[in-house]
Amino acid sequence: GGYLRAAYRPSKLGADWVKNLEFVARRDLLLQPEGPPESTDERRWTFGVNYWLGSSTALKAAFDTGRRAEKGEPAESFQAVRLQAVMGF
Repeated sequence: GGYLRAAYRPSKLGADWVKNLEFVARRDLLLQPEGPPESTDERRWTFGVNYWLGSSTALKAAFDTGRRAEKGEPAESFQAVRLQAVMGF
């Protein structure tokens, strides 16, 4: 498994609230080995926007879309919306 993430924060543009935005995109890939029970392969794209309230506090909104398949079964599509409030310390 693995992922690739890209983010852009327009810190030099526009008003102060625009400088606090961060646009993110992420590609996830999880390929399970043969044998374990409930071995599920998953491929997912996530697109989101973060609004930074401070250096360690943010509000996040993201949209996930992808496909997952159990071994020997047809793949299923899925979509989800995530809203989060995060604080690092």
